[in-house]
Amino acid sequence: MKELTQKIIKGSFWVLGLQILQRSLALLRTLILARLLAPADFGLFALASLMILAFEVFTRTGFEDALIHFRDDLDSYLHTSYWIQVSRGVLLALLCLIVAPLLGNVFHEPAFVKVAQFMALTQLVRGFRSIGIVLLQREMNFKCETFFNLIFVGISFISTIALSLYFRNVWGLVFGLFIGELVATITSFYFHPYRPGFEFRFEKITHLWNYGIWLFLSGIVSYLALNLDKIFIGHVLDTETLGIYFMAVYLANLPTTEITKVVARVTQPAYAKLQYDPIKLGEAFANTFRYTFLLVAPAAIGVALLSPTYTPLILGSKWGAAALPLSLLAIGGLFRSVAGLGGAFFKATEKPKPILVMESVRAISLFSLLYLGYTLAGLNGIAAVSAISSFFIVPVTLYFIRNRLGNYNKWISGLGNPIVSVSFMAFAIYLMVKLIPGNWMGLSLILCVAVIIYGVSAVKMDKSLIPLIKSISI
Repeated sequence: MKELTQKIIKGSFWVLGLQILQRSLALLRTLILARLLAPADFGLFALASLMILAFEVFTRTGFEDALIHFRDDLDSYLHTSYWIQVSRGVLLALLCLIVAPLLGNVFHEPAFVKVAQFMALTQLVRGFRSIGIVLLQREMNFKCETFFNLIFVGISFISTIALSLYFRNVWGLVFGLFIGELVATITSFYFHPYRPGFEFRFEKITHLWNYGIWLFLSGIVSYLALNLDKIFIGHVLDTETLGIYFMAVYLANLPTTEITKVVARVTQPAYAKLQYDPIKLGEAFANTFRYTFLLVAPAAIGVALLSPTYTPLILGSKWGAAALPLSLLAIGGLFRSVAGLGGAFFKATEKPKPILVMESVRAISLFSLLYLGYTLAGLNGIAAVSAISSFFIVPVTLYFIRNRLGNYNKWISGLGNPIVSVSFMAFAIYLMVKLIPGNWMGLSLILCVAVIIYGVSAVKMDKSLIPLIKSISI
């Protein structure tokens, strides 16, 4: 157990280190594009992305997670899964081409049609990506998997910036994404020896589908839970407002749910190995929950406290309306991180039925409160409702985990010290924002002091972090 836990921790920090580099490039790209493009360009891109994501959800098989979950006779599933993936990519491309003109009328955006139809090519190319990338995760080869992702992010960064400088409109985003996906698909066959064979076994589909059906259903509900607010804004308001909200959602998720995605990717195959040993499984989840909270809590609180003052400084004056929604959505991201950890746990240890329940709670609460929030406070009200709906899934997630692990409460009791450390940091940030000028030098000073206060406080209150940090070597 100790060896596996160490592997999880080392894998998490390795992946997290490269993920920080990836997300730093992605963040830098976004900040540059925020200066080059108008909010309406981001809104138009968001509308096309919402359509494509909807099609992805309604055609999701869950087979990739099944390949991680299954422990026996894997080879017999690979070729069948790959050709289903290719067929899905073709289907997605056709749906984009056919439905885009209809949705252009719904959103009252004629320019949407061409953008969405070209993005169909991205779906077609992605469908041919090697399924060996999934096997890298199953094999816990996170270094190789993260290097693959880094290539995609790097190519997307260069191409998107260069094309946006040339076009100065949404097409820089669209063409940049396509080039990144094309390079990723080609290089995916370099990172794993798997090669698709012309084999399709119908009897394997049933076994895969019995597992994937819950991910299919939860994916539909999750899409609504994550995007009802954006769909509402796109229909009721305009692309400029949607672009502002889209930017706030992106930045709010960077320090919370993005970290959780990394941890979930590392821990899911580890949980699958331990799924029949409840004691070790409980210990693994307790460690994961605790160390993830140590990372995401200060990041979420920091963004929430700093964004009202520093959003116009970082993004430019035309993005000032994103400041308060960004604060609210950052808190919502912290709540969603809990659900993200639970999602990886249930995918690996049983049929992921609890994920469907968790996402249903969020979708229903968001749908119920969305119009009220908009009526009371406009865009800020929508962001507040999104954060509230994210909070509702926390007790549901913890309930299902408790049922799975029995009376194992270590994963809750270990949060006391991080909460105190975050409170010290939050109070310091609040005071410094009031006293320090709102410029780049002031922001840098606040960040440095906040990191020092939180780091010293966390180590002082939890001496076990010192040997943990020393044990992590690449």
